[in-house]
Amino acid sequence: LYDRKTKLGTLSFLANPEDAASDDSVSERPFGVVCGDSDGTENDSRRLTAMLYLSSKEWDSSNGGGLTMETDGQKVEAIRDRLVLLRSDTCSYRQEPWLGSDDSGLDQASCAIVHFIQG
Repeated sequence: LYDRKTKLGTLSFLANPEDAASDDSVSERPFGVVCGDSDGTENDSRRLTAMLYLSSKEWDSSNGGGLTMETDGQKVEAIRDRLVLLRSDTCSYRQEPWLGSDDSGLDQASCAIVHFIQG
């Protein structure tokens, strides 16, 4: 669950007070696949990842939370009720930071993630 008030409160606690009031302190995350590490993917049975975005109807790309695909830079917005399916072992992507807004209904959002495994 993303909660903007909690995020800003945590940033003010952990960061310099002048940096805490903005979302500019959020760093870009690296690209990666769901499964795979230094051992590779042979020990990981996750094959399909489903992401269901649970955000306000007014949520748009300026509020963050979407995905960026590494291969072509395509962005997938965190639109309410959007279901994204990814190959867990081959699709490299980056989860974009949730930013939200102080506007009503844009201060909380979530993404439910389910991994389907090879049986």
